[in-house]
Amino acid sequence: MTAIIGLLADTDHKAQTGNILICADELITYSLNGIPVSSNRHGGKLYDLPCGFYVAIADDISRSHQVVSFLYDRMGKLGITPGHPSTADLIRLALADTANYVRLWIRKEICADYGVSEGEFLHDQNLNERENIRADLKAAVIATELIIGGFGKNDSPVLFYTDCINIEEQTSPGFFCGGSGATAALNWLNFRGQNCFMSTQRSFYHLREAHAFARLSRAVGNTTVAILLTPGNLAKPITADEDSFLKGWTKEFYPKETLPLDSQDKRDEFASSLGIKLPPARSGKTYR
Repeated sequence: MTAIIGLLADTDHKAQTGNILICADELITYSLNGIPVSSNRHGGKLYDLPCGFYVAIADDISRSHQVVSFLYDRMGKLGITPGHPSTADLIRLALADTANYVRLWIRKEICADYGVSEGEFLHDQNLNERENIRADLKAAVIATELIIGGFGKNDSPVLFYTDCINIEEQTSPGFFCGGSGATAALNWLNFRGQNCFMSTQRSFYHLREAHAFARLSRAVGNTTVAILLTPGNLAKPITADEDSFLKGWTKEFYPKETLPLDSQDKRDEFASSLGIKLPPARSGKTYR
């Protein structure tokens, strides 16, 4: 899988303005019959869409391109144009149609794996494989997650998430996380108190921290690509070469190393505060 994050920054709810950051790792996976068979550490998970929108997708690479292609085509057919007064509603409709496309496509594949037709699955209440197909369908659909961002009427920021079952639009706190590293990324952003009113540069730093934390999942790649969307401007990709300033920021702002707490003086302070005695730290310096 992957880790994808989308967030709002510098937002002004009264003026309905703000910026958008979206990122994804570059590890892509190839599967055969739902089983991962190969991977590439330098693949793409960010795609451009009509009217300046972008989408990050967490899914098997064999399915990702087809899902995004359908979404792209659906947005075009719905007549979404820059500044359209119903942009958010049309994006939601396009995502709903895409989710339905994914569900039908996966259902057809899973039924075929069990050697039954879709008609049998839908209408034969005594079908022995029914519950197994349902379970496989639910697991397969949830594995497809999308985060889509762009600007609507009067350049108001629009940010959506879908797992092809539910569709959510984000306003506050202003971020979505998806993929196998989603929980770790979400926890980190909450630890940082991330919200849509934070500055773009601070939000970007939190985004990169969260994505680094998401690497606790072995299915998340080590390299990350992000894009910055600002009203009236072309999307700005932010690659590793361009975010070199993060090294300095990380040194300044990343949570500090706790190794010094292993020292004997900190051990003595701890014991004294509790009114207890502890044996000396091993080696006289650190306790491991």
